[in-house]
Amino acid sequence: MLSKLIDNLKTKNEIEILRDEIALLSQSIYQGGEKNIENSLKNDIRIWVSETIRNETQNVNLRDYFNDIEKELDRIKSVSITLAYEPSELSVRRFYDFVQSIMPKKIVLELLYDPQIVGGVVISYGGRYKDYSFRKIFEDELEETRKDVLELLGKAKK
Repeated sequence: MLSKLIDNLKTKNEIEILRDEIALLSQSIYQGGEKNIENSLKNDIRIWVSETIRNETQNVNLRDYFNDIEKELDRIKSVSITLAYEPSELSVRRFYDFVQSIMPKKIVLELLYDPQIVGGVVISYGGRYKDYSFRKIFEDELEETRKDVLELLGKAKK
């Protein structure tokens, strides 16, 4: 069963936030049982997470539920996307929707910010790396120009 908690995740950062919340709730169980966990759900956890947990854990052992969520989080792969700008929430959603539409299973985005790529994108997934940045285009063009200049200078010496 894919929890709605998992289904709503789009970025690696969101996974880490959810892991922290699950850890806090697990600790609440050990410290004070149901009363303590209800207090944590009300005061320490994001609203959508609290509501989802309440809906999904009726007649379910909470420890098992949290263990299952952790296992699902461990199985999620990430696609690293480096951008020259910090994307808006709308941009993140669009990137996520596009990447998820071409992937056979649940993924999340690891968004990195590097203004030195100038524009475009650098993508890494499963050991594969593709650089579609302007920096790469400029470097390739500069290398080609450099070869032409060296060839011209070589001919000029003769």
